[in-house]
Amino acid sequence: MNDILQAALKYAEMGFSVIPIQTNKKPYISWEKFQKERAPKKLIQEWWDKWPTANVAIVTGSISGIDVIDMDSEEGISAIEKHLPDRFETPIAQTPRGGKHYYVKSSNGLRNATGFIKDVDFRANGGYIIAPPSKGYKWHKGVSIFEVSLASPTQSLLKEINKSFFIYRASSFGRQTSKIFFANDKKIELGKRDDTLFHIANHLVKGLMPEGDIMRLLGLIAEHCCEIPFPKSEATVKIESAIKRIKNQNRAWTDEVRELIVTTSGVITTTNVYQWLQVTTREEKKSISKAMQRLAEEGLLERTGKRAGEYRIIDKTFEVIDLEQVEGHPIELLFPLNVERFIEILPKDLIVFAGAPNAGKTALMLEMVRMNMNNYKTWYFSTELGRYGAKKRIRNSDYEGKWNFNFIDDFPNYLDVIQPDDLNFIDYVEVEDGEFYKIPSILSGIQKRLKNGVAVVALQKDPQKRYGVGGQQTLAKPSLFMTVDQRFPTNVLRIEKAKNYKSGSPYGYEHKFKIHKGINIQAEGNWNREL
Repeated sequence: MNDILQAALKYAEMGFSVIPIQTNKKPYISWEKFQKERAPKKLIQEWWDKWPTANVAIVTGSISGIDVIDMDSEEGISAIEKHLPDRFETPIAQTPRGGKHYYVKSSNGLRNATGFIKDVDFRANGGYIIAPPSKGYKWHKGVSIFEVSLASPTQSLLKEINKSFFIYRASSFGRQTSKIFFANDKKIELGKRDDTLFHIANHLVKGLMPEGDIMRLLGLIAEHCCEIPFPKSEATVKIESAIKRIKNQNRAWTDEVRELIVTTSGVITTTNVYQWLQVTTREEKKSISKAMQRLAEEGLLERTGKRAGEYRIIDKTFEVIDLEQVEGHPIELLFPLNVERFIEILPKDLIVFAGAPNAGKTALMLEMVRMNMNNYKTWYFSTELGRYGAKKRIRNSDYEGKWNFNFIDDFPNYLDVIQPDDLNFIDYVEVEDGEFYKIPSILSGIQKRLKNGVAVVALQKDPQKRYGVGGQQTLAKPSLFMTVDQRFPTNVLRIEKAKNYKSGSPYGYEHKFKIHKGINIQAEGNWNREL
């Protein structure tokens, strides 16, 4: 049993509602029901059987009796600690980016509060928190949730959290309040001056009015539209405070999106972000769109130009390699039809079988699994074969031993499931709605995920072409690229590209073969270069 599954079961025994989480912090499942009911042990085990590399999250709020204070920076940690006594003992977890999670008792059904203090979020009803031992998360020594009891949040801290709910309610009802005020030509009552100024300021900021104009307009309202006018100096303080609060709200959304994009790569859309951050209202979606525009101005994103709201994540990180310290050695992989006689395979290599329909690429992939599964930890991710089809094929194999590999036929994303130090088979890469232009990028992403391991990927192919669907760029990243075609009465495996060949280049070499019972490979003749 892996450590994360073991922790998930332990959390469940403690009465917490747990769910499986992807590396992009998004649940593998539709998790709303688990805000009201806890998953049984059997279902939790099924989840991790299906997604063995999943992280674990605890659903916060009343269902688990837990709320979490989520601090992303030293500034945020310092701000929270000002509201805590010197001897405040509660479970504390470390996050991958140096932040902290304080686990506290759930408080009167409070909901999530994003950015209630700069760089600090509150996870409660309607939220979840990724928990140790998920990748990058660990309990502080001596204060794990298994060692100390949950403390109650202080009244000072609850007051700060409640302020954020006031701000949210003000922004929700501000338009209605201001309409009533102006339509009826009323003077603002003494007890409503602060709220009304904030309501109006909120909508002016959202309407992108320049700050100087907002200050002048609200100054006039404070002076001429109140039953008892604000003194000018006091009005200025109130207005500046209102604008600052609203800016902090917008900054919180930007920080949320920034945290999200640093954990992923490639292309991202505003729709992706809406889904991942569980954004539903029109105002929230506007805030997300503006946040992504700001991050593009900062140089973290750039528009792809292909469709509205689509951005490429800019990643300028790189590592300078000391070649004298590199100790990588060729990997002794075996191939059907003795392809290894021509080439060497190195760590991080990407291998592609691009096959015409029914030409035998899956049979070649399964034969390669059989030949290597007892020497390397092997994973087979299938989008086509399915578990029952795989079982049927293996029953038809002439091999009488145990098939010692991990088979997965339901997974969310090619890049997220790659096992960086193992032998990975993906059969096959497909895209939605004919977006074949994405395939070279997917191949590149798979190769980047590798460390000491290797990936063997199947692609579909036009019988008349010598590259996979996705165009000639599918040849760019693989160190070994082979095509598979039918030439009745046999099939043909052809080497189209080989980087690390042992002597002369094997480009253009072909080998005929036949397939029996959908899985058994029988060589026909020898390797020959095409004339």
